[in-house]
Amino acid sequence: MSQPRVGLIVVMLALASLVTTALLVMLILARTDRSHTVAESNPLFEQGLPLPPFTLTERSGAPMGTEQLSGRIWIADFIFTRCMGVCPRLTREMSHLHAALADHAARDDIRFVSITVDPEHDTPERLAAYADRFDADPQRWLFLTGERKTIWTLSRDGFKLPVADNPDDRMMPIIHTQNFILVDRRGRIRGYYDAMDPERLSRLRNDLDLLLREPAPADEAPGD
Repeated sequence: MSQPRVGLIVVMLALASLVTTALLVMLILARTDRSHTVAESNPLFEQGLPLPPFTLTERSGAPMGTEQLSGRIWIADFIFTRCMGVCPRLTREMSHLHAALADHAARDDIRFVSITVDPEHDTPERLAAYADRFDADPQRWLFLTGERKTIWTLSRDGFKLPVADNPDDRMMPIIHTQNFILVDRRGRIRGYYDAMDPERLSRLRNDLDLLLREPAPADEAPGD
């Protein structure tokens, strides 16, 4: 086979790989585009989707999960610190929410929870350095790491959101959701919000206020 023909085949294979990766990214992002919220007439989200119990490790080294978050309303997202795709904007948007609600009358009832999907790299120390870049209050904005299998299973089976390796993309070697997830005081998912969509983020603020007006469970005091 002539060298020009071999070169053409190599180029075509490379293009096919790029197209496949792009289609995978589009498919996963499309699957994460959920717009259900507590304010809509949707029985599933009016009742909430219970999360399974989990415990991960906060950047401080302390255990953190459903037990510690019980009794509080929290907004979660999935990120990783070496991501150069959607993660920087996700964290900026979470930072804006964190700052906007800093003086909220119910601030002590609200937590922000960022969970890494790259725990082999994102040690508590790396997460702490990353959190400092965004002036994250260590009491109110939590950064969690743990075992990869535990976190990926939590994303897929608990939050019902996809996560997948994407090794051919140096900008985003792990594909994950770009949604914020609103969780109520009983540990139930009450809404998914595309963090890239200002209208959805506004809806998140409205739905958060609705949850804050719901009576707190009589048998559950906020965790530490």
